[in-house]
Amino acid sequence: MLRVVGWVGSVPAIVGAIISLVGAAAVCLGALYAVFERRLTVLLAYSSIENVGVMLIGIGLSMSFHVTHATTFAGVAMFAMVVQMVSHAIAKSLCFLAVGEVERRTGNDHLDALGGIYAKMPMVATGLLVGSLTLAGVAPFSGFTSEWLTLQSMLQAYRTLAAFPQTIIVLAGALAAIGSALAFTAFLRLFAFLFTGRLRTPILESLITKSSSGRVANAAIAGASVVSALYGFFPTVLVNAYGRIVSFLTVSPSVASDISPSVFHHPEQFSSLMNLGAGLLSFLPMPSAVIEPGALVSSIAPTYVLCWFAVFSLVALLIQYLVKRSKYRTRTVRPWAGGRQLTFETAQYSGTAYSNPYRMFFSPLLRFQVHRRVTSGTSMVPTRVSVHTNAEKWLQSQIYQRLVRAVRKRLSIVTRLQHGYLWGYTTTFLAVLVILLLWAYWS
Repeated sequence: MLRVVGWVGSVPAIVGAIISLVGAAAVCLGALYAVFERRLTVLLAYSSIENVGVMLIGIGLSMSFHVTHATTFAGVAMFAMVVQMVSHAIAKSLCFLAVGEVERRTGNDHLDALGGIYAKMPMVATGLLVGSLTLAGVAPFSGFTSEWLTLQSMLQAYRTLAAFPQTIIVLAGALAAIGSALAFTAFLRLFAFLFTGRLRTPILESLITKSSSGRVANAAIAGASVVSALYGFFPTVLVNAYGRIVSFLTVSPSVASDISPSVFHHPEQFSSLMNLGAGLLSFLPMPSAVIEPGALVSSIAPTYVLCWFAVFSLVALLIQYLVKRSKYRTRTVRPWAGGRQLTFETAQYSGTAYSNPYRMFFSPLLRFQVHRRVTSGTSMVPTRVSVHTNAEKWLQSQIYQRLVRAVRKRLSIVTRLQHGYLWGYTTTFLAVLVILLLWAYWS
């Protein structure tokens, strides 16, 4: 996509707005299908559609701002795209590592067949949690950083764009907001119903085993988790490096000077901030290390959030140490099961049941269907019921299939020529040759 943008050069602002709208539609539809998906790997694939849609929004905004000579906003939009691209690459690799390890050790990647495996695979669960929080755009992870910068870029459309492109950007923002909420729902469902609760099938107890390859996978997941988390807490370290990339892509001044607080460039003019800790250690202040409202955008980085996390953790440990543990002894009780005496693992709330309200709400769009068939008993007193659901892939069936049918209808004459007879091919070749010779003669 970036290569195509470089080839086409300057385009009308409406083209960039339409590209952003297409990206927002991808965000919404990708997250929507991820909410309903039961297979873990397919769920992550739909999440990739959502994240690529965020990148497409940034590219479209950058194109629109570049046409209107708003180079600062074009740089911020492209910077958000670069951050999103790197963040998605790290977090999605982490999630696929974790899901692959789950499938290898359990032999299953169906969400409704799994559950309660946190105690068996704590490192895998931690890695998937970090990746899920990043891909869901939860602060202060890097997914939130990129999506927030993209939103900041969309809010600047009223400064430079005309009324019609502004309307398209507003619609794109609404779709992107819905998609972000659905993405959070999808990853909440993924983690909660995969690792919490009880093991749904007793056979999982014997399948989940440890091995040397499992230790290697845990080490890889731990390393990717650290990289993904640190990238969210310390994106400011890479601002200058990304600024050079953005300057090359958008042919605009360095974006680092636009989104970084002035204390980074002129610390002598901000003595109060320096006294409050902006100049902590030799490598601070760094780009966006402190909060400062600017003329165009306001700058903030989660670097100090990590410091506050450390402070709050120490305070919590101190409180735990000071309070006598004897007053809060842990006790084990039976869970409330709605008045029933017997509880079954298969009777737990499932991921499909969790997503069912969304499925019913979006049923006009998805053409959702439920097929029930009594396999044992009678229709009045069924003892076993088979339920099969089907959600139509709207983007695939409603757009691409119609396009394919239209193209096939227009090219029906070509299919008639492909009859398999040699004399037909020879006649067609000679006819085309004669037409070309006549055209060359008369031209």
